[in-house]
Amino acid sequence: FYRCSSLESVTIPNSVTEIGINAFRDCTSLTSVTIGNSVKRIDNGVFMNCSSLKTVSIGDSVDRICWDAFYNCSSLESVIIPNSVSLIESNAFYKCSSLTSVSIGNSVTDIYSHAFYRCSSLESVTIPNSVTDIGNEAFRDCTSLTSVTIGNSVEYIRSYAFSGTNLTSIKSLNTTPPTCGDGTFSNCYNAILEVPAEAKEAYSKANVWKNFSNIIEFATVKVSIQEKKATFYIPTTENAETYTVNVYSDEAMTQLVDYTIYDITGKILPMATTLEMSIDGLEYGLYYYDVIAKSKKGETLKNYTGTFDIDLTGIENISSENENFEVARYDIYGRLLTEPTKGINIIKMSDGSTRKVIVK
Repeated sequence: FYRCSSLESVTIPNSVTEIGINAFRDCTSLTSVTIGNSVKRIDNGVFMNCSSLKTVSIGDSVDRICWDAFYNCSSLESVIIPNSVSLIESNAFYKCSSLTSVSIGNSVTDIYSHAFYRCSSLESVTIPNSVTDIGNEAFRDCTSLTSVTIGNSVEYIRSYAFSGTNLTSIKSLNTTPPTCGDGTFSNCYNAILEVPAEAKEAYSKANVWKNFSNIIEFATVKVSIQEKKATFYIPTTENAETYTVNVYSDEAMTQLVDYTIYDITGKILPMATTLEMSIDGLEYGLYYYDVIAKSKKGETLKNYTGTFDIDLTGIENISSENENFEVARYDIYGRLLTEPTKGINIIKMSDGSTRKVIVK
């Protein structure tokens, strides 16, 4: 169907197992494609230069998206790459300039060079945990790209993979910094780089990663936002006597907007620490925090950093007929309380768990 310039839509039935090279190349009026569930791969240049193609449904038997498959499909707006796909080859989505979102299936192991080069409308991307290698210039010149999450199995991010983007947020799930090539994150070093807990030092010393000016840790501290309060779930640190939570309005962490000191004057219980802090009066938006665990002598034992967002969708009341509820409350000396009392309260829940809160 090469250069069938009036062809507007195509349905590939489930009986088809192969679509050959350049099969629909230069079908400039083609707007929609449905690919059946028996097709094994989308071969080289199959939809190359189909400049009107807006929607494509990829069947769940496709295991490879080959070279130039959707090259210069400049009207393609979104694509879901099914879990059956293991390889996204070079130039597969090159210059898909209207592509705003892509969902990459969790069986993809390699994203080849230039796979999403010049997808100038792509805003965010999540690299699944199955991926081990991101090729040269894979996302280069994706000028609208502001955030990326990099899966925990990525070992290599090749040269200029994210060069020419406008990344402000990078989250790497791998505790070992992936090996980067030349210019992997050129001009992106002011972005916030989030890394797993206790991996900050490794990233701050690793080639390329060390160039980031703002590296913060995530994961070990979880933040739950409910009406008028933020709850921080903090792993108990051995020998810690105080936990201080500082909340800032800027990524440089210079504009302090709130803080709470959690003072342990009795025995630290062998459980995760829960600290509640009021956010009443804070405006909607992104906030930055650090949690500092200190010893009795004032030595810093742990310093966790991260972000949380206060917005209309994130503030909610959680209730259920079967919800976990409070059955008893104690002070730090184990004395039963009849009502919330200023200071540290230890709460026993209906499921047998306990948590600590600060009552102001």
